[in-house]
Amino acid sequence: MLCALSIWTFTPVSEEANYKPVQVKNTIPKNALESTARSTPGAPPEQTAAENVALPASLDDQPDLQTIEPDSGKIVEIANTLSEPEPAKTESIRSPVPASKNTPLPLEVFAGPADPVTVDQAASNPLDIPAEAVVSLPTPRSEDSVEPGRVETFSIKSGDTLTRIFSNAKLPISQAIKLSRNKAANQLNRLSIGKSLRIYFDENSQWETLEYDTDKLNTLIVSPDKGEFIITRHEKQVEYRTFTARGSIESTLGLATENAGVSAGVTQKLVEIYQWEIDFARDIRVGDTFSVVYQKAYVDDELVADGSILAASFTSRGRTIDAIRYTDSVGTTAYFQPDGSSLRRGFLRTPVKLARITSGFGKRKHPIQKIWKKHLGVDYGASRGTPVFATADGVVQYSGKKGGYGNAVILRHGGKYTTLYAHMSRLGKGIRSGKPVTQGQVIGYVGRSGWATGDHLHYEFRVNGQHKDPLKVKLPKTLPLAKKEMNAFSDQAEPLLGTLTSLKAAQLATLDTKEARSTL
Repeated sequence: MLCALSIWTFTPVSEEANYKPVQVKNTIPKNALESTARSTPGAPPEQTAAENVALPASLDDQPDLQTIEPDSGKIVEIANTLSEPEPAKTESIRSPVPASKNTPLPLEVFAGPADPVTVDQAASNPLDIPAEAVVSLPTPRSEDSVEPGRVETFSIKSGDTLTRIFSNAKLPISQAIKLSRNKAANQLNRLSIGKSLRIYFDENSQWETLEYDTDKLNTLIVSPDKGEFIITRHEKQVEYRTFTARGSIESTLGLATENAGVSAGVTQKLVEIYQWEIDFARDIRVGDTFSVVYQKAYVDDELVADGSILAASFTSRGRTIDAIRYTDSVGTTAYFQPDGSSLRRGFLRTPVKLARITSGFGKRKHPIQKIWKKHLGVDYGASRGTPVFATADGVVQYSGKKGGYGNAVILRHGGKYTTLYAHMSRLGKGIRSGKPVTQGQVIGYVGRSGWATGDHLHYEFRVNGQHKDPLKVKLPKTLPLAKKEMNAFSDQAEPLLGTLTSLKAAQLATLDTKEARSTL
């Protein structure tokens, strides 16, 4: 049963240490959503009233007619084995991991309550800004150093174009047109409101350099050269600082991480790490706890982006799962448990992130026919337009309208697994029969097409054509970390696990203190 409970006051832990600047190509991650905690019998009493608790909007709990079987027809065998997703590859940098204390610390990490040890922690570039088709770079000029010429700075406003800026700067419009046709300067055709563009002139009022800050980390630099242009990009040096945080869930995961000083972007990454092990729609309970070691990216002491989660621990319903980020010898980055087993699975547990379950698998009273029938899937309540994800790599076996299912997609995963997604408002781009899909790819959007009384997704999981409960079926696992990687992985994991142990101990002490106060 979903509930919104009062928040227990706890002291968030968030520390930083200084790190050596490194160059990156990055982007700022997307916002995270919230998951709702469920109350557990025997949970500690409420302590402090919560302010501005953001719970998911209530949806129509009435599920749809789920007992209509898909149209009969011959199923064509498309693949013989379950296709396992290949983790994305990233390039590695090296930065240290800090201790878990309440003040900024030197470059060391605590393996327990005492005895700090120095560590050189491998960590990949946590951001994803793509490289442009430009050559490597001069450094942007400082306005204070421009002599004896001048600099004109333009703050991009609505309606501004490159030609308009050249006109305002009294430069030939023909040069702006020629520059706009250069693929390497394509970003100048998509000027963003609020960003700045600078043009430097020499003492004869001839322009020497144009600089455009494409984002917080990159500057596009253009210099005229004998009727052509030299186009370069400057990447600002990024300093990674490592933080730790811990918390206890009393209402929603999003509210708990916010109270612990963790951003929505890092919260989303935490959900993605555990999405194969924890169903955030139904598994979260009041009193569940988390600890996390993560990074932030700074440029000139300004926070520009969230970084990677280096290690995390999540305790849900009495089960604790530790996760360590590791980049192997071929550059593949993934999260592993301390014994080297991967947290990634062949299937995601749920196809909609942080939705709530409105109807489970098994017998239920049909909301329209008012008779008891077997429900062959699970219904996830979510707002119209919420993305629906393929739970595993596969091939589209069917897409389109399908009777009471409405807009539906059936995916075949290898020789014996199929999944069905129904009642969507519309299908994802390019989702049609015979097309391959990858795990996590958007295949449609939540709606109420077909026989449905409210916005939700109906999801079915079949093994050799037999319906299985998606919440209980045993999902196939991916391969563990290779034996040749275990020594390097253990060396990297040991100090991080020590930090997590310290965080968990501090969290238990906080909970014990609150429990003691509640009895006074």
